[in-house]
Amino acid sequence: MKNIISSDTVENAPRLSLRIAKNSSIVFFGQVFSLAANLGVTVLLARQLGQAGFGLFSYAVVYVGLFAILADFGMQAILVRELSRRQWSATEILGNAIIIKTLLSIIAIAFIIFSAWTTSSSSTLFQIIIIIALSIVISPKFAVFRIVFEAPFHASLQMQVPMLLQLFDSLLMLGVIYVLAQLNASLETMVIGYSLANLPGFLLIVYACAKKFPFRLTINRRLIRFLLGQSFPILLYTLFMTLFGSVDVLLLKGFQGEAGVGVYSAAMRLTSPLLFIPNAIVSSLLPVLSNYHERSNENFTKAFHLGLKIVFLIALALAIAATFLGSQVIDLLYSSEYAASAGPLIILMWSQVFLFLIFYFANALISANQQRTAFIAAATMFATSLLANWLLIPAFGITGAAFAKLISSAFGWMVLLIAISRIFTLDLNHFILRGAMFAIAFAVGLALLSRAPLCVTIFVSPAIFVLLVTISGVFNSEERAIFRSMLPIAMLRK
Repeated sequence: MKNIISSDTVENAPRLSLRIAKNSSIVFFGQVFSLAANLGVTVLLARQLGQAGFGLFSYAVVYVGLFAILADFGMQAILVRELSRRQWSATEILGNAIIIKTLLSIIAIAFIIFSAWTTSSSSTLFQIIIIIALSIVISPKFAVFRIVFEAPFHASLQMQVPMLLQLFDSLLMLGVIYVLAQLNASLETMVIGYSLANLPGFLLIVYACAKKFPFRLTINRRLIRFLLGQSFPILLYTLFMTLFGSVDVLLLKGFQGEAGVGVYSAAMRLTSPLLFIPNAIVSSLLPVLSNYHERSNENFTKAFHLGLKIVFLIALALAIAATFLGSQVIDLLYSSEYAASAGPLIILMWSQVFLFLIFYFANALISANQQRTAFIAAATMFATSLLANWLLIPAFGITGAAFAKLISSAFGWMVLLIAISRIFTLDLNHFILRGAMFAIAFAVGLALLSRAPLCVTIFVSPAIFVLLVTISGVFNSEERAIFRSMLPIAMLRK
């Protein structure tokens, strides 16, 4: 099928590089705008609901996310990989994936309802958990059902439609939450608006997929066993990664109540969505890495190194920026009521450096059929996080929870780094030296801007980042050519 990466793309590297660049740009800028809209939603919810109400909402989202893992089953990366390799027909893969996801979603929602009914501490918490649970089928925030219809666009490097619809979802949600906030709506009504705002985008992505990538709902038991078998290690990886990302909120609620969760979540909801950045890069590179793994080790290594450099530099720049601007950002977005979120924000942003690399390494391992290694790293992170949170939260509160995430992220990164160095050829000595020079120069630049208004720093710091990347020599000539092709003017000329 023409929608899947064809075999001649490996030999036609310049054209493939351009496709990667275009797709990365579409995913990146689409998710930047979506992130801005989602940030607006978070700010509106935090201001409207207050610390306790926002903490209750955040706890419910985390609670539902734990059970949504079952419906997800770690299948997204496997679908993209197999659609890229064309071992099975796209029609069969999509049809059987829909059947699997339908059954798993029903089971997951049933588990959520039963668990919430038996464990919820209040009727309000039970109600909002059920409302959010019913949205896991349609929401792009839970990697459950919608990813089946987005996968063929990922595999064929045609991300325009999914990104536009995700942006549409985010803008619609922002509008709905804004109107409800102006009407001083209740917590339950806000959650209903939060959930149902994703329905139009879901219906549109189903229509777009069915029109461009026809599928047939015919059961193929061999294919179903293959998809479930390949996805199971990723399910375990996703399970432990979700537990790793949730244990701090769950323990905070027990130690400090909804208000503590609310203050901590204000910082967490500024950092965790930033994983869209490695996701944007992986969305473009995963089908390419999967293809190269089968055909060309040299091109595989080049693509892997390029993605690694991009992910690390962006994560490092964000962490440095948060160090200098964290308190100002919290005050601007949430008001002084959430001033205690500033310290955890800085710590959580530094943990994102490790999490960016973990996300990238894990997907590179998946492209090389090494899913089990990613699971081991995730299990290590969860165990470390559970212990660290249990020890640090009683002593240091939300700051302890943030440090626990930083420590456990570093452990997970080390596990994956050891695995990556054994499987792939890593030649990063030159990059590490140049990267250190970049970090120092960027920190000095932000320090000089520390007395400037926040709006000035926000606009000037990206220019400093681009300038330092250009003059530091962290990318070779071939990689710089790919960057030039990512510029909007270059893409229009093509």
